[in-house]
Amino acid sequence: EKINRFAPQIIDQKKRYTLLQLQYWLNSVYLREKCGQNYSTLIYFYSQYNESLGNDQKLQSSAIIELLDKCGHNIVVAPIPADLDVGLVNLLKEKYGIANAPSILINEKTLLEGVQSAKDLEKYVDC
Repeated sequence: EKINRFAPQIIDQKKRYTLLQLQYWLNSVYLREKCGQNYSTLIYFYSQYNESLGNDQKLQSSAIIELLDKCGHNIVVAPIPADLDVGLVNLLKEKYGIANAPSILINEKTLLEGVQSAKDLEKYVDC
């Protein structure tokens, strides 16, 4: 992205993708509440630009994938770049007190900051 002359378009596409992920999450929350579905929602806030978090974010991503493998359709995950300057993301960060990446918001109630293992995450979701 730093050396690509198309970087502004790439960032715009990432912002669009982020909005689609948020729409997916919002629809999942709505369906769970209105239809009585039994699944957990998880938003994974990561850093798009902070390269020093690379290893932590790789570990966190692996733990989430492990959880998805175990829980299957009982969990909905939306990965969201916390520092891409998308208005709706900024509102969510403010509403839920998200200050650091990586952070995970589970079922709109539980906020976990820092790297969490799949076993730790499993305590907060219905598998």
